[in-house]
Amino acid sequence: MTRPDEGAAAFPQALKVEEAFFGSEGMSLRDYFAAQALPAVYAGHHATGLLGTTEAIAADAYQLADAMLAERKKDTP
Repeated sequence: MTRPDEGAAAFPQALKVEEAFFGSEGMSLRDYFAAQALPAVYAGHHATGLLGTTEAIAADAYQLADAMLAERKKDTP
């Protein structure tokens, strides 16, 4: 289950098993945005020579994902 601050599910699915439906939320939109940003964040760290720790790279990817979610809320009625 996603947290309220993570946005909607990125790839929700309804699964039908013997006439019953089960939901599968998929990954959170926050996780999807962070995963999509990760290669660019890593490249940016590498290009500047400030590669840092894997934790710092992951934190930067999630910081960008959080900014994307905040910007997305501005367009939501």
